Amino acid sequence: MEYRIGLAVDNFRGPRFSGRSAGTLRDLQRILREEGLLGGEPCYFDARFREATCHPRVREILELDPPEVTELSGLLQLNDAGRVCAVRMDRYPGVGNLKKPVVAGLLLKGVLKGKIPKKGIDTLADGGSMNTALALKYYCGKYGLRGLYVMSRYFPPDVVQLLSDDTFEIVQAPASAEKYVEEEFYSHLFRLMKQRSFRKNKYCLWHGKYGGRVLVPLASETASDIKDAPDYVVVSIGAGATLEFFCAIVDRFLCQSGSQPRIVVPEHIDSPIFSRFRPSESPAGLPAAVEDSELMADFDSSAFRFPPSNRLPHPVIGPHYESANPLMRPDLIERIEYVQQYSNDEWMRMSHYLECVGLPVGNSSAANISVATNLANQGYDVLTVICEPMRSFYKTTRSRGESSAKPREDRIPALTR
Repeated sequence: MEYRIGLAVDNFRGPRFSGRSAGTLRDLQRILREEGLLGGEPCYFDARFREATCHPRVREILELDPPEVTELSGLLQLNDAGRVCAVRMDRYPGVGNLKKPVVAGLLLKGVLKGKIPKKGIDTLADGGSMNTALALKYYCGKYGLRGLYVMSRYFPPDVVQLLSDDTFEIVQAPASAEKYVEEEFYSHLFRLMKQRSFRKNKYCLWHGKYGGRVLVPLASETASDIKDAPDYVVVSIGAGATLEFFCAIVDRFLCQSGSQPRIVVPEHIDSPIFSRFRPSESPAGLPAAVEDSELMADFDSSAFRFPPSNRLPHPVIGPHYESANPLMRPDLIERIEYVQQYSNDEWMRMSHYLECVGLPVGNSSAANISVATNLANQGYDVLTVICEPMRSFYKTTRSRGESSAKPREDRIPALTR
């Protein structure tokens, strides 16, 4: 894969912004009104949304940027056959995870549809896992709103305490015998939002349904900065937004060059959900060069935190446990070439190795990189995603905790913009 640096601006690209920027949701509403993007027929919403995402002030107010892409090959001791590059969702300022552009896009959707800002609405609501909660809390603070977030009852108290404060309320869903783990919290949120007294002051983002759709314009920009299509894209699946993002990247490659990268989904061997209806491969193990590295000498699996309940089959936060998101589009699932299973030992060892070389990443991201590295060692060019950095709550008190290691930027060059 070759990457363009400093490309000319095309019709879908806007400028990059980082950090907190001046502007409120009222300012955003005013700009969209002046541009004639508020209201209009529902059938033209996607076009209005896409146009809005290109407006410089819209991007500045929402901090809505396409992610960077960096090459990781130099860190992974590849055998020189292929390459590994990563979409760096972990580099978003203020949040550092893949859900920042999702929440920003959903807020833009709400403003375009006239749902926010609105008199009497003072609380943003949603439900899910840790990354969406962090992003939602960030934007609540940015715009002076309260937040309410419904999470699984299996999140331990110390994780809940990281999020909860006087302006951001965490509700842990009650047990529901007839529901899968993934459905308990979203079903509880749905029940709450059906109550008039509860919803009267809230706007719910429903990222599990709409999260992927709002990422599509950013996917087109990301793909436009990549000159040659990779052979594979490797992406873990949680709610499904990242899969939709990568499907849009693949579509753009197809339009640009006629090339169609194959989509591989890493999946924990103890949660064989997509493996049941898509072709799958057994765990391939850690790449040999990483396994044999002297950096692995002090690897200790007890440094990683395991689930507090036997009902949770593995400790990887983000991907599914018992069921796929029922709101995912079936046509996106059909585009998965195959599922590559992985084990606890594989992702934990890769996580340890990456932390040692100055790239501490979250657990599903470590699995992505392990699968991508194995493909690259077979001679393929691979594009994957780093969803988040390593978080302190992924580790036990016996570990080093939240890594203080800084990525060796001289060895992780930014290949876009």
